[in-house]
Amino acid sequence: MLYLLTIAAAVLPFGLGCQPPSVDIGGDYCAAILHMSTGSWEVLENTCKAFGGHLAKVDNTDFLYYLIKHINDNGLTGHNYWVGGSDAAEEGTWVWMDGTPVKMGSPFWGYETAGGIQKPDQGDQGNCMILMEDYHFLAADHMCEDGNAGICGYD
Repeated sequence: MLYLLTIAAAVLPFGLGCQPPSVDIGGDYCAAILHMSTGSWEVLENTCKAFGGHLAKVDNTDFLYYLIKHINDNGLTGHNYWVGGSDAAEEGTWVWMDGTPVKMGSPFWGYETAGGIQKPDQGDQGNCMILMEDYHFLAADHMCEDGNAGICGYD
């Protein structure tokens, strides 16, 4: 399959000395927002690997804040974004690409309006993590095969 790849770095300034295609999203963080590319979780992870990173590890509130702010401030809304969390290896055990546990609850996970659940709620149907626009870019579990944009993170 051929995917069109347009990256925020093409139009935004490099701040911290972030390595292209990543950009300074604020707060001393670099990320590549692949807003014009869509694909499965695996396709976007492989794209991030090709750029020297992985799907982003959104494991602290500062990074989450600057990521959401950057998306909103730069007109990158209109998409859900894959990030690097998954429970594909063991249902209910959410880990990042490096094997560290994904934090549950507020402020990372979004919620269903019926029930106020702030944790993954799709069972074995949703094994990959997205930042979901409907949840104001908080995390949700989603079917890994669906087409979404992605966010690459760098160590």
